[in-house]
Amino acid sequence: MKKTLTALLTAALAFTVAGCSGNKDTSKDQLARIREAGKVTVANEAAWRPWCYEDESGKLVGFDVEVSEKIAEYLGVDIEFQAMDFDSCLEAVKSGRIDFVANGVDATEDRRSSFDFSDPYAYNDTVL
Repeated sequence: MKKTLTALLTAALAFTVAGCSGNKDTSKDQLARIREAGKVTVANEAAWRPWCYEDESGKLVGFDVEVSEKIAEYLGVDIEFQAMDFDSCLEAVKSGRIDFVANGVDATEDRRSSFDFSDPYAYNDTVL
């Protein structure tokens, strides 16, 4: 079951990678550029436990990190994480500095007009 879930999550997020093009060379699709570069660059906040945070040694860990690493493994490329404040994440995709965001990002209609979203790999409701 764990392998099936991992494969499904990887496939769902791999499609996000293909659609998040910024100001990069548009003669190739995003996936081709990632494979040619040999790495995928991922933005996240690095401050949202258990999704993405730094452990005691300063290593980035969490569910979003693990899913992102599986995507890179699936694509056969290295991965580079760039921690930034949430407001900068989507702008980094738009500008082409990063390939995708692995963070809690609501898929609003406004955002859907500018970005491709994967199917959700988690649902997080706030309750009191």
